[in-house]
Amino acid sequence: MLLIMVMTAGLALQGACSKKEPAPDTTPPADQEAERETEAVAVQEKPVKQAAVKPIPTPQPKVVEATPPKKNKPEPTVLMETPAVSISAIPMDPATSVQYLVANGWNEIRSVSAKVNTSYDQLGGNEERRHKGEGVSDFVRDGAQVRTVSRLGSIMKHEADVDDAILITGQKLTRYSDGPYMYTITERKLGTVVTKRLANHMQIKYLGGAKMFAFIRALKDLRELPRESVDGKYTYVLEGELPRYHLKYRHYIDEETGILMKMVVENSAIQSTSVTEFSNIEINVEFPEGHFDFKPPDGVEVQDLTIPGAKLKSPTPRKDEATVDDEP
Repeated sequence: MLLIMVMTAGLALQGACSKKEPAPDTTPPADQEAERETEAVAVQEKPVKQAAVKPIPTPQPKVVEATPPKKNKPEPTVLMETPAVSISAIPMDPATSVQYLVANGWNEIRSVSAKVNTSYDQLGGNEERRHKGEGVSDFVRDGAQVRTVSRLGSIMKHEADVDDAILITGQKLTRYSDGPYMYTITERKLGTVVTKRLANHMQIKYLGGAKMFAFIRALKDLRELPRESVDGKYTYVLEGELPRYHLKYRHYIDEETGILMKMVVENSAIQSTSVTEFSNIEINVEFPEGHFDFKPPDGVEVQDLTIPGAKLKSPTPRKDEATVDDEP
């Protein structure tokens, strides 16, 4: 009996021990590899949550408004024909207006040669004087400078109050200008005087251009007078004054060429009137070489009156008295 109980307990213990041990893996190696591949595919097929990607904005082309090209200011149109209105209608001083209107004609001129006729009548003071003269006046542009030469012979008649004396003399003037200076050779019976002075329109009488208009523009009470005909040409007439010297100037300027046709100077202090007229005008003349070069007479001193304090000296006696006609 006891033996049977012991054997039954041993068998029960042996069965319990056999249940605790896991059964060996009998899956063939090929099947295990297939399982692993299936798991890998499942992992790959599992959707992955991706981060939201912000779209990159597409750059838009910059629109540039077209700027219209700058227009060059047109050059002032110089009138070629006589305007139908008075020059006073142009908002300029009279001298500038006339210079503007004659610019086209004047710009075509390089040189001028003209016949000159002068007269001078003085009724006031201690004596009466009357001068008559004629000659030529030549003008040329030399780069930025203007060169002139004028040769004028004149007869002067002086009627003095003392003993009713009448004195008649003659003189010959030759005047050169090289731009800033003028040289004057005065030949009379008593002798010859040569002077150097600063050039000025009152004595040179420029035949046109900037120097003439600069002088006119400096006159006081400058005004336009009605146009007049001089030597068959219509002219602008400009009148102005130099009160300091009691002088009144009138310039007659050809409206087509800008050439000075006539100049009248009145002196109210001595009741005198001086008239200079230009005629037989030739334009763009070819002058010989050296025509405008100043050459003083032999043996005559050139008196430089541009030096402050310089005074005019007595004339150098003439060697050839027949150079000047002393008869009326």
